[in-house]
Amino acid sequence: MTLKGFAIRLAVYLAATALLLAGAYAFFAADTDGYPFAVSEDNSLVKQKGIYLLNSAPRDGVLILGASELDTKMIPTNPVNLFKNGRGGLAANIVGRGSCQALIHASILAATDGLEDNAIAFIISPQSFVPDGIMPDMYFANFSELQFCKILRSRDLSDEVKDAFKLRLTQLLGQYGADNPYRHYGWISGAAAAEILSAPYVFIREKLLTVKDAFVSYRALQSAPEDARDTSDIDWENVRADMLRLAPGETDNNEFGFLNDYYNVNIKRKLGTLQNRDAELSYSDSPEYGDFELLLKICAEKGLRPLLISTPMHGQWSDYTGFGAGRRQEYYDKVRRLAQRYGAPLADFTGEEYAPYFMCDAIHLGYIGWLEVNERISEFYNGLD
Repeated sequence: MTLKGFAIRLAVYLAATALLLAGAYAFFAADTDGYPFAVSEDNSLVKQKGIYLLNSAPRDGVLILGASELDTKMIPTNPVNLFKNGRGGLAANIVGRGSCQALIHASILAATDGLEDNAIAFIISPQSFVPDGIMPDMYFANFSELQFCKILRSRDLSDEVKDAFKLRLTQLLGQYGADNPYRHYGWISGAAAAEILSAPYVFIREKLLTVKDAFVSYRALQSAPEDARDTSDIDWENVRADMLRLAPGETDNNEFGFLNDYYNVNIKRKLGTLQNRDAELSYSDSPEYGDFELLLKICAEKGLRPLLISTPMHGQWSDYTGFGAGRRQEYYDKVRRLAQRYGAPLADFTGEEYAPYFMCDAIHLGYIGWLEVNERISEFYNGLD
């Protein structure tokens, strides 16, 4: 076979493959009808690591980006319970799980288009601001190859933002070890020449992953139960009264107001050993601030204006473990300054450190905490109309 003949055949094969992929994507996208509430209320990895489900999300809801606090579905005021099936005129579309810190959510916002008309809320978790920032194994457990490829190929993001993603990837790869399945992206991100040489690979890889994302999204949407819309309003004061009746019986075996089961399993037997354990801990210096600022830069570049939700540390527990009020205030102030620098609306709940039932354990929002956060989210959403 001549070189010319080989080139013609290669071009035909590539064109046929491209048409096949485009046809497959069009089929899954066109055959996806509706967006069940069950998908909005599920913090699945399909939604977190993909793009299609967020691109096709309805606009009559709030995209809530968070971490392990979203898993507290035993709390009646968790958004998936309080706003279930669109109650209160708002669908809570949650994204995130444990260890989903700012760098993960920055990737989601950077790679997903069409979010300009969405209401977005980002929950800032104090425990993310540990001295080492996000741990490498947790980052790669939540890493999206599709989103990273989209970021590399984006024409809408600045070089500064792209370089920040590439730098953080190479830093975390260096801490992870040699057996990382994404280590080749470290080479791609390491030099401009490598990125240019690898451009065809990144292009093809993105297209393949896009079709895969459409397929798994199609399956998720097709298998989700159809829920009838709840058109009832939320009487916030009545809900508060209900929670103040319910919470005492669920938190009555300890002085900190923790859920009884949590206290029994995680605290009771070692309580004495935990006193003053955090006497030297500080959240004032962490790579998480850089990742948080990257998220804010992306929002500024893409015309997104998320509501930032600054949750408190548990005041009584922090005092017991030696994490002093002064060091807690340093962290709170740094978050406030970053929000002010980028003009981002901030719902600041850090003054609720000692409020009864605001937290359900050492780090997660509780009966009253989730209620107040969700009331603020509802006000934010309705204020965008």
